[in-house]
Amino acid sequence: IGEGLIQEAVLSREFHGSVLDVLLKGGEPALEYSTSEISAVSAEGRVADMLRVSEGSVLLQFEASLFTKDGELVDLSQSYFLPGTFKFHVVRRVGRRLGTAA
Repeated sequence: IGEGLIQEAVLSREFHGSVLDVLLKGGEPALEYSTSEISAVSAEGRVADMLRVSEGSVLLQFEASLFTKDGELVDLSQSYFLPGTFKFHVVRRVGRRLGTAA
């Protein structure tokens, strides 16, 4: 996350979820959209340990980029999911580029 977007005191006192939750609660900066790249990857090291799976197990990795209404990148994140645990839906827009007026 960009430096200065969330005060350290807020993180230590109020952080009980995602960075997105904290940014939305604060209201600033004005967020517009997030893009995610979804890939199948092999579980390694710390991620395998945290998810309690064997190294080499297949995971879904989401690499997300969060942007403000001004197009500024404010957060990069990686999330890992066990296949079959969640159901994901991809919504695609036609005729409009992300970050542009409707």
